[in-house]
Amino acid sequence: MKLFDRIFKSSNDLIEIATQYLFGLGGKDVNLSLTHQYLVMAAEKGNVNAVNTLELFFKPGTDELCSEMKNGFEALRRLRLAVEAGEPEACFLYGIGKLSDDADEYMYSKGLNWVKLSADKNYPPAMFAYGCELLKGKRIPQNRHLGIEYVKKAAEKDDIKAIRLLYSLGEEILALRAINRIVANDNPEGIHLLAQIKLSEDNHPEAISLMEKAATLGDKEAMFNIAVIYDNGEICNKDPYKAAMWYKRAAELGDAQSMDNLGYLLEKGPADLRNEKAAFEWYEKAAENGLTGAWNDVATCYKRGVGVPQSFEKAKEYYLKAIDSENPERAYYNLFLLYTDGIATSSNTKESLSWLRKAAEMGVPEACWHLGMHYKIGIGVQQDLNQAFRWFNIATEKEHPGAMYEIGQMYLSGTVVENNDKMGYEYLLKASKYLPEAMGRLGHCYSNGLGCKQDYTKALECYTIAANAGNAEAQYDLGVCYRRGEGVPQDFSKAIEWYEKAINQGHTGAMVNYAILLDNGIGVEKDHKKAFELYKNAAEADNYQAQFCLGDMYFQGRYVPQDYSEAIRWFTLAAQKGEPDSIFHIAICYAEGLGVERDIEHAIRLFYEAADLGWQPAIDVIQQNRIPRP
Repeated sequence: MKLFDRIFKSSNDLIEIATQYLFGLGGKDVNLSLTHQYLVMAAEKGNVNAVNTLELFFKPGTDELCSEMKNGFEALRRLRLAVEAGEPEACFLYGIGKLSDDADEYMYSKGLNWVKLSADKNYPPAMFAYGCELLKGKRIPQNRHLGIEYVKKAAEKDDIKAIRLLYSLGEEILALRAINRIVANDNPEGIHLLAQIKLSEDNHPEAISLMEKAATLGDKEAMFNIAVIYDNGEICNKDPYKAAMWYKRAAELGDAQSMDNLGYLLEKGPADLRNEKAAFEWYEKAAENGLTGAWNDVATCYKRGVGVPQSFEKAKEYYLKAIDSENPERAYYNLFLLYTDGIATSSNTKESLSWLRKAAEMGVPEACWHLGMHYKIGIGVQQDLNQAFRWFNIATEKEHPGAMYEIGQMYLSGTVVENNDKMGYEYLLKASKYLPEAMGRLGHCYSNGLGCKQDYTKALECYTIAANAGNAEAQYDLGVCYRRGEGVPQDFSKAIEWYEKAINQGHTGAMVNYAILLDNGIGVEKDHKKAFELYKNAAEADNYQAQFCLGDMYFQGRYVPQDYSEAIRWFTLAAQKGEPDSIFHIAICYAEGLGVERDIEHAIRLFYEAADLGWQPAIDVIQQNRIPRP
């Protein structure tokens, strides 16, 4: 090696010399030792390509080829010699890999020259690739006219990618002429492309027919696409059996996504299609064939015992493996669920929250909603409604129903954000397509004219849909509609029917309303014993209205022995929630010494507390007795 080369040659010149010795170019014999020395010199000058080449070809710190390269070196050398000889296919194959965005200018320039050389020798993929570079104008000056000319030449040689690009560039006539030519020869790729064009034109029957024909002729991509069409059932009748058939054919040709989709159908499709063992095997094959996200499905099978013996440790192992996929966020979220359930390990809020936050920060809608709920309630974090709103808002951008429901509630109540009934209504309207509870709250908007025109009929429709879906709050609200005759003729028996359904789900408001009907014999025979039981159940479940009613029963000795101490106990629980009538009654007890030692000063303070809440009887007592504020 000449000292001159070390001192005066540029790093790129040194790489060129190394390449000559590596492949035996330019009259030089193959010499791995000199190749290694020249690459080291280029690397010492900071040349990244030299560093990458050393890592690719040689064992660290030696001039011996690494084991992976030993097996493929001769094939690579033959390719490089073919490039030197100007063979079009070899020039294209060697050059195209150097046109990536992360290639430096030197490597990009060399790659582009090889691709152009191949294109100028009428090699269709090279004509298409070089035309694309001219059209993009990202690394070389843009030349749309010349770029289209190269693409046209590739299309004339039946290059499918070129034909597809021509069509998208507005050259429909030329593109369709080329397509019809290759379709006439039963070219499956051309038939598949024509099917895609028909899809874009909403000509669904012809598109499906062509897609199926291309798949039958062996086009793997068409097999996958026709399977998706039958799987989704958006443009034809849903047919999981045909979907499974085409997924399987594409899977057998090595399509990893088809393997994964087939696994899903075999796991969760129609009962007579299900085969959990086969589902697991296809998930595993998909992952092993490069669809690394499928490790999530493998892990979930172990978590649930689908097709394999249940193993939480293996579930954790494969979720962790899925983190190395291109989209690790799904694995992060699954790990959160695993730790939250306390399945793979003992329940660990800190650990689960760590995985949840990672998933949320990558924009997983479910994770954003979950994190919002953690902040709303204060699970593993300090309660922070501003943070809750932030994460709910991120999830709503991806149309997450639960998040839209929460944001709608916040706008209606003015929690964290300024009260905006219109915004609240709009979010609930979107969420109501998916969630019964949102449909019920939408009914509340119509009942009260919140963000929309008051409309009892629409309210009743919303309540009915949500109530029939099992939402307890909507069942209660529907009972109220029948009780009041809002949007429907008054019907106490119907009101009671819906109250009872809500009561069966523990709805305390329904307990109170039904108790009032029983207590007063409204629409039903009086039943004070049952009314008392309902009041008591609701009161013990912390319903402040029931606590007041129960206190009032003991205060008056109505259907129970009079007991002022017990009355004060229930009034106090309701008063703690700001119920003014309860505060007023406690004031009376202190003023008259009922169940407690008489304390006029405390009674006055309570009268004023009830009056400040707008309770008119308290205001009357103060005014009539001219009681000064303490």
